[in-house]
Amino acid sequence: MTAEILKNWGIEYFGALPVSACKVGNERLYSQIPENAYAVFCLFPYYTKNHNCRLASFAAAPDYHIFARKLFSEIEEHVKEKYGEVFCRGYADHSPLEERCGAALAGLGIIGRHGLLINEKYSSFVCIGELVCSLTEDELISEGIPVGIHEIRFCEDCGLCASACPGKCIMGDKSTCLSAISQKKGELTEDEAAALRESGVVWGCDVCQLSCPHFAHPAETPIEFFRENVIVGDFAEIEDLSDEEYKNYTFSYRKRNVMARNIEIVKGEKND
Repeated sequence: MTAEILKNWGIEYFGALPVSACKVGNERLYSQIPENAYAVFCLFPYYTKNHNCRLASFAAAPDYHIFARKLFSEIEEHVKEKYGEVFCRGYADHSPLEERCGAALAGLGIIGRHGLLINEKYSSFVCIGELVCSLTEDELISEGIPVGIHEIRFCEDCGLCASACPGKCIMGDKSTCLSAISQKKGELTEDEAAALRESGVVWGCDVCQLSCPHFAHPAETPIEFFRENVIVGDFAEIEDLSDEEYKNYTFSYRKRNVMARNIEIVKGEKND
């Protein structure tokens, strides 16, 4: 059953609700969903203590999009064999539904002031995926999937993430987010380069997550995919990745020159 497939892949948190209860994400993808469909939201925890501090945790681990494609491909095949030609499609990141809100409605966590879903076990170090299908509620329950709409809950708003944020972007201006700066194409401004250099991080930012009280005792991911091939070295390990290896990480959605620029800046070799 579907629940067994999820658990076999190391996924502990999942739940379904009607698509009609969710907020729209991508309009084009949403228009392809049949009426009365359900969305099964699930969490992919990725945190490991053994990762390169020059990269945000999600960037040091292998690309969760690859994990999602493999997982959902197996579930889609299972559903097709058991129920025939029903609508069944998996998404992660590029989704017809607003993922954070949907996961909260499915009871998988609360929403933090930093804008991330916070899970009770894995804090905000989770990626969200969802399987949208035209199975009925009874069929989903028979597949071991809990179905129900939960109240969206929010964090205590202690303000620690906002005060710790290097760019103070949680207070309003998202353009100063260090993670966004590290992913920008082209040349950075002097202020942006200085912020990157001061942080010492070449891709992403974990500061708001690490400062959250819910991160006090985070569990490491049980998912083997995220425990293998984690980048643990310094710049050389990133620079020495072959083009084929580079494609296995989320930062590959930008050309290598963006990462090379960031490394040069942090090393102090550029924008001095």
